[in-house]
This record gives sequence, C-alpha cells and structure tokens, in this order.
Amino acid sequence: MHLIGDVKGKVAIMVDDMIDTAGWQYVFTFLVTDIY
Repeated sequence: MHLIGDVKGKVAIMVDDMIDTAGWQYVFTFLVTDIY
C-alpha cells in the first residue's frame, strides 16, 4: 500500500481493502481521524 500526500488528521476512505492485509492499521498509524 502506498499513501500519497499528508494524511495526518484527515479522514481516510479505503476501497476494496482485503482483511488479511490489515491496510486500515497501516493508515491508522499515520493518525487519520476516521477510516471508512
């Protein structure tokens, strides 16, 4: 997974993330406020 831009304090929208990759945990480490 690659993040483009600054996501600190932002809301992340993830499309088609596979549960076994745990992509939401990776994004959450960058201090996003919510993940949908």
